[in-house]
Amino acid sequence: MPNPLRARYYFRHGDVHHADDRMARYVMRLSIALGDLRIAARYATRARQNRAERLYFVRLMASHVRELVLIMDPPNRQVVPPIDEFLRALPRDTSPTRSEIRQSHARALKMLEQTMAEGRPLIETRDGDERRPKLRDDLKEIRNRFLHYGHDRPGDRAVQAAMEALEGQRTGYVIREHTMRALYADDVGFTLTHPFPAEFAEDMHGRVVELLEPVSLFIHQVEAAWLHKHRDHVDVRLAGRERKTLREMLGG
Repeated sequence: MPNPLRARYYFRHGDVHHADDRMARYVMRLSIALGDLRIAARYATRARQNRAERLYFVRLMASHVRELVLIMDPPNRQVVPPIDEFLRALPRDTSPTRSEIRQSHARALKMLEQTMAEGRPLIETRDGDERRPKLRDDLKEIRNRFLHYGHDRPGDRAVQAAMEALEGQRTGYVIREHTMRALYADDVGFTLTHPFPAEFAEDMHGRVVELLEPVSLFIHQVEAAWLHKHRDHVDVRLAGRERKTLREMLGG
């Protein structure tokens, strides 16, 4: 069945997303991140691929989610506005409503704070205490270990620990017709991504995938609300209908 919401929206750069508008830059960041995340997620969930390929795209997807979290829950609110500030910039009649956007945002952040499976090794906090990791912790660790190859002391220790964990296990190097593969590097890469017993890997992957739905919904709502706010500058063409402004299509 065709999507009844299928349409093409037209507007000019600067009319809807003005470069000097802090909130427009907030929306732009979220939209860029979601576009990247969609591509990574599509490849991470492909049926036919070997473990090394799947792991690469899972790491890529998780890294995009981690960077997206830094926009949804910004560490520097002088640079990226918090959700409350963005919602105050929207008119009261916005659609989706400010309340709906806030609920989606809160749902995603709540999932980030979930404690990971019982039995996972404890992690050390900045205060020197130990606790079970949260999904937020795993995303940060995956991003750091995915984009870096142990160039600093913590990274070097992580590579060393991963290699030690695999001592005694059989591995190898494969030369095929058109390619080569260092299987021993795949083993260490997997262990770096999952520095805990292998039975917890599926739990972590599942939680990352589950997070995609509330994160995507939140960004879709933000995008829709921002277009709604600037509906006089947005033209819409539905299949088989004449082109109208978004305000005309919505009836006000």
